[in-house]
Amino acid sequence: MKKLIIIMLLAAPSLFAVDFDINGYVFEMPALLKVDDPAGSDYKAINLSRLRLRPTLNLNEDARITAHYEVDFLLSEQLLPGMSMVNKTNRQIISLSDEIASGDKYRVNHFVDMLYYKHLFDDFEFTLGRQVISWGSGRVWQPTDLFNPINPANIFKYERDGVDAFTAKYYLGSFSDIEVVANFRENIEDNNYAIRIRTNTSGYDMSFMSGYFDNRAVLGGDFAGNLYDAGLRGEVLYSFENKEDRVSYVKAVLGIDYQITADLYAMLEYQFNGEGKSDKSKYEYLRLAFGEIQNLSKNYLTQQVSYKLSALWNVSANMLQNLNDGSGYFGGIVAYSWLENINLKLAGMYFYGDDKTEYSNYGTALYGIMEFYF
Repeated sequence: MKKLIIIMLLAAPSLFAVDFDINGYVFEMPALLKVDDPAGSDYKAINLSRLRLRPTLNLNEDARITAHYEVDFLLSEQLLPGMSMVNKTNRQIISLSDEIASGDKYRVNHFVDMLYYKHLFDDFEFTLGRQVISWGSGRVWQPTDLFNPINPANIFKYERDGVDAFTAKYYLGSFSDIEVVANFRENIEDNNYAIRIRTNTSGYDMSFMSGYFDNRAVLGGDFAGNLYDAGLRGEVLYSFENKEDRVSYVKAVLGIDYQITADLYAMLEYQFNGEGKSDKSKYEYLRLAFGEIQNLSKNYLTQQVSYKLSALWNVSANMLQNLNDGSGYFGGIVAYSWLENINLKLAGMYFYGDDKTEYSNYGTALYGIMEFYF
């Protein structure tokens, strides 16, 4: 089934007498990771190569089929967990990933993480298939994004996983709409459902959402606007107790950013994660590994500063800290726009923390990135 879908995507121009377009990118990331290895060197060299193809079949002015197909080639003297994330998530009903080849020091995977049909009407649209559903206003954390969450500390995760869903959106006006989503899973009784109402008032984009995720009823909302010359954003999610653990919790994010000068930008964001644990001995590492949660503790703060050196050069630095156990990381990127479709980056992440704290087990990394878009 998976191979048939991939063959159909690549053979689309000859199979359909419709408008066909394809673009994509090549991503190259050599890296040096520091990990604990009593049997050898603490430093591991790796190289992650990605080819991503994004074909689109425009059936007519109002309907199209879009797919994202990717091939990953990972070369490493030691294959570490989390380097290549192509397994089926708990938001997908079937797996469209497969291993092409593997050895002691390499792995080649390919997968389809987006494949959907979209149809547009005058004031209504619907989408069916594997897609990305982006809710929320936070820059680093999005509590109301229960479909495509991503861990900000994972440098190997470049794209969000698609979810298998049916979405329908009705436009009430230029800045207002109602969106309903049904997310399909292997067992019908585990399907997720949600509705979101979005509008704009007094210069603020606001939305309210409710749904049923992972056998829990949820209620939340977000906003984004300006506070004088600064940008202000926030989200809150209340998750009701369920039959399994009978625990309810709140997640909330508050962020502010400011364009200090034409070249200097700064951002600050705080997260309260009511689902997390104050006691590090109770951290749920297994749920983190499976992508069910993105953080282990309760209180977090992140700061980011970026400076545009010239039209081609940009530097940025960020810091994220677990305010409960004191662990966190520093990160930095130097970016160069070599050509219109080629970007070069040199980046690093330094993790710190006492033993058994959240970020103490992450490997400090120095890595480069080359992006070629076509």
